[in-house]
Amino acid sequence: MVSPSFSKLFIFLLITRAICCCLGQGGGDGGATVRCIQSERRALLAIISNTSSNGLSGEGFSSWTGDDCCRWKGVTCDNATDRITELDLSFSHLVGQIPESLGNDLAHLVSLNLSYNDISGRIPESLGKLVRLQEVRLYDNHISGQIPEAIGNLQNLRVLHLELNSITGQIPRTMGDLCNLTELDLSSNNITGRIPESLGKLVKLQEVRLFDNLISGQIPETIGNLPNLRVMHLEGNSITGQIPRTMGDLCNLTELDLSSNNITGRIPESLWKLGKLQENLPNLRVLHLEGNSITGQIPRTMGDMCNLTELDLSHNKIYGELTDLLDGLSSCAQGASLSSLNVEGNNLSGRIPTSLSKLSQIQNLYLSSNSFRGDVTGAHFSNLTNLYHLDISNNSLNVMLPTDWIPPFNNVLYISMSYCRLPAFPNWIRNQTSLQFLYLSSVGMSGNLPVWFGTIFMKQNLRVALFRSIDRSSDWIYVQLALKYGRLKSKWQRT
Repeated sequence: MVSPSFSKLFIFLLITRAICCCLGQGGGDGGATVRCIQSERRALLAIISNTSSNGLSGEGFSSWTGDDCCRWKGVTCDNATDRITELDLSFSHLVGQIPESLGNDLAHLVSLNLSYNDISGRIPESLGKLVRLQEVRLYDNHISGQIPEAIGNLQNLRVLHLELNSITGQIPRTMGDLCNLTELDLSSNNITGRIPESLGKLVKLQEVRLFDNLISGQIPETIGNLPNLRVMHLEGNSITGQIPRTMGDLCNLTELDLSSNNITGRIPESLWKLGKLQENLPNLRVLHLEGNSITGQIPRTMGDMCNLTELDLSHNKIYGELTDLLDGLSSCAQGASLSSLNVEGNNLSGRIPTSLSKLSQIQNLYLSSNSFRGDVTGAHFSNLTNLYHLDISNNSLNVMLPTDWIPPFNNVLYISMSYCRLPAFPNWIRNQTSLQFLYLSSVGMSGNLPVWFGTIFMKQNLRVALFRSIDRSSDWIYVQLALKYGRLKSKWQRT
């Protein structure tokens, strides 16, 4: 039997606990118990002290009052431990430098986002102490200096975005220790040196963007060790050497951009070896190799890439013909997916095959500044209903389209046939209601220009039109008069 004195003591303790709970709920910020770890609160205030020109009165920090930092905007705490796990101060007008205290006092941070600010200075070495970090986004700031070697300590890191800054120096070899990394973006900085071979250890990497830097040297062979890589952008650097054969092992690659570098040699057959089509880049959709010094012929097996939507080989030293490529793509069982083909500025020759017409998804077709010859007829365009841009200029082509030809496309924006041979004015452009750019310089046409040519500009609201039909000033004067007549006629009709 429980004694009366014990019962009274038990009731007293229950009442005392209830009073304490009521007092706890009645005080503090917003009527709730303070959850914030005070050392972490001080670390947050140090960040604002270093990076906000107006302190807590700055834009976006009106909620940063009271002791409970877990209620502050951009701050997320763990419900069980009350530790700060996420800090998102993007678009907060921050200036100044990231303090070293960031890595000393926010040890439980999982996600850090300081993007879209005006932060300057270096990435603090102490960032390497935040070993729980999974996502770091510091892009679109003015961060300078080198990426600290300590970055390799963040072995839980999945996402690292440092693009659009002024970072210098080389990519640290320790970057290869980020064994869980899936996204790496260091683009649009001033990074120098080579791509470290250690990046080949990042077997979970899915996207890598290093474009618009000052990276030199060759692409390491170890790049082929990344089985999950889907996107690789290395354009706008000073990369030399040949495309490594091991790149053909990137079986999940969908986008590859190596444009605007100093790459030499041939396009390796390993990228699309016919006998191993299911093993060699079967998913490749976008391939940009323009603006290099690539030589040799277009590999015959490139025509087997039925999933390819964009192919740009322009401004290289490629020679040979287009026949194998176009014949191969046109024979795809499901139809070719190619929507953009650019081979301008090479040494390609021969005739343009009529199999071009089977690429029904083509929107952009650039074949200019090569040595193509022969006739271009309506058979080349018979199924190109989606064509927007057409450039066959600077070739030895005869454009043999009859005056009554009706093209299958009606939304073309850009046409250039300069320095080809047109026996007569292309009357079919009269019905191209979306046409904005027309280049017909030095095409050797005879006869007069049609009267409707002057009015077409007003009807279609052409923003730019460059036209030199025959190198005779009298024809150009006629065009100018026709334009003026068209404008006057339009004005009279409005009044």
